[in-house]
Amino acid sequence: FFYASLATLLACVVALTLLPCKTLLSASMGGGGDGMKIAAALMAKNVGGGVNYIAVCNSLQASPNAVAAGLCVDNIFALIYFPI
Repeated sequence: FFYASLATLLACVVALTLLPCKTLLSASMGGGGDGMKIAAALMAKNVGGGVNYIAVCNSLQASPNAVAAGLCVDNIFALIYFPI
């Protein structure tokens, strides 16, 4: 569990530094910073499940629309990924 969590964290940090994600996430969802909040919550969800997602969203005070959009996107990508 420790190594899987560490790999998830490192992958998110690498993606955030190497790709133009920070600019895209900051500008997404109305520019209020909800994109970065949802990205952090999705990383937490990958480590600890849906309860972590909701807990991080609540602690970062993400807007309800952003929380719903994050769950929707996560479910769509799961439907694409898992059948493969």
